[in-house]
Amino acid sequence: MEKYTINGVEVEYGTFDLENMERLETAVNNLKEDVDKLQARMNGGESSIKLLREQANLFLDFFDDVTGDGTAEKIFGNRVNILSIANGYKDFTDAVAGQQSNISGAIRNPKLNREQRRARR
Repeated sequence: MEKYTINGVEVEYGTFDLENMERLETAVNNLKEDVDKLQARMNGGESSIKLLREQANLFLDFFDDVTGDGTAEKIFGNRVNILSIANGYKDFTDAVAGQQSNISGAIRNPKLNREQRRARR
């Protein structure tokens, strides 16, 4: 299980657990769709503060969905700071993607030891 630091709080997340990978992919896609819907409503005259609060709650729900109930409160506390929450989301998803790309490269291009390379000649 890997450890990620979000907003100064260390969170454990099984980056390569296939159920976690699927849960993350679904949560990211759902979040993008929901944020797009909120963006469309911004032009409809609704309160921007109300919409930002809804967006913050979407991000907080993302963390609970992906890393377990109560994680969002552990990371961000009781305050709703949209910049902190959005940055936390970006930092986490970027870090997970970086870890996953490392393993993806190793799977596509496994390093052969000297004996294996000689056998290929």
